Amino acid sequence: MIAALDGFDTQAMAFVAPALGPDWGLEHHQLGPIFSASLVGSLMGALLLGPAGDRWGRRPVLIASMLVFGLTSLALTQATTVPELMVGRLVTGLGLGGAVPALIALTAEYSPRHRRASLIMLMFSGFPIGAVAGSLLSAWMIPVFGWEAVFLVGGLAPLAALLVVIPLLPESLAHLKARGADGKAARILARAGAPLDAAALHVEPHHRAQGSIRQLFEEKRAVGTLLIWTTFALSLLLSYFIISWLPTLMREAGLPVRGALLTSAALNLGSVAGSLVFARMVDRRGPHGILASAYLVGGVMVALIGMATGSMGLLIAAVAAAGFFSIGAQLCMAAVAAEYYPERLRGTGIGWSMGIGRIGAVAGPTIAGVLLSFGIERGPLFIIAGVVSVLAATCVWLLGQYGRRV
Repeated sequence: MIAALDGFDTQAMAFVAPALGPDWGLEHHQLGPIFSASLVGSLMGALLLGPAGDRWGRRPVLIASMLVFGLTSLALTQATTVPELMVGRLVTGLGLGGAVPALIALTAEYSPRHRRASLIMLMFSGFPIGAVAGSLLSAWMIPVFGWEAVFLVGGLAPLAALLVVIPLLPESLAHLKARGADGKAARILARAGAPLDAAALHVEPHHRAQGSIRQLFEEKRAVGTLLIWTTFALSLLLSYFIISWLPTLMREAGLPVRGALLTSAALNLGSVAGSLVFARMVDRRGPHGILASAYLVGGVMVALIGMATGSMGLLIAAVAAAGFFSIGAQLCMAAVAAEYYPERLRGTGIGWSMGIGRIGAVAGPTIAGVLLSFGIERGPLFIIAGVVSVLAATCVWLLGQYGRRV
């Protein structure tokens, strides 16, 4: 549920842009920085709040993150200028970026190792599901109530969800055990019907859960960490270019607003399906060959988007396939990072992977806006994006060859 709310609010600006741009008379180069503002905030949130989850617990970080992006989204309904939108989306991004590392780490700690990737992806599929719901809801709401309605729903929903999250969301077992809170851990395990023992907790008793950035490069993890960071940066650059600009570019290609938003739904539905399929394959066969192949095929599908605007059916198929392969593989990288780092570093490792990845996410919409302002057509733009997916495939393959944790 939290992942779905995060997905809705992360992509809210993409839903709003096709209506807001003409309403405010905004050009491409003005929309790009607005798209990127929340991603800059997400970068800061992941870098700051990922390690905070290791030190202070996943639960308080998640609750604080939801408060931030819920309240700020509500405030955006009153925005009347581009600077107000940018500041609001920046602060929203802080909460959105802080929630994701805690979600992934918490899910990983409650998952049996042999099904960890599948269960992380099952949880994380909420992100694109929320985006699909957002695109469909926005297609109905914006023509009737205006673009402000998207931010209104994006603010009220996470605040209402806290009524469920606060009483029911458990804390990390490893975090509780590392701080001697055996009683709380025992009560959580009793609810799950599990005994309080080392096997259930997977705790490394000689360490406290206080990860640092330096430790991400120790114990022969340096090559793997750098490759994971590069893969995240490339794949999030690609993902957020498509997520942010697809509705606007399809609108300019002649589709009505509803049709443009439906391409966003197809992209996200494809990514949900891809992430779940690839996660199950990763659990059985390992991640590197599967995800490298997915990124490679995805690059071809992304390039096809720019050539398929003449046929709605072909366009939807190309968008859904790009989501299935490229974004489906990108979502699975969260499980790769969760598995690569031990419990004491998991929040820090995931947070910094997501944070470095957000550099690519920030760059993607902005670079696309600049290229469009220089006169680059849609076709070549999507070919360039396809090349980025191929580069991500190369990094994943190298991770399998040279980045294994020892």
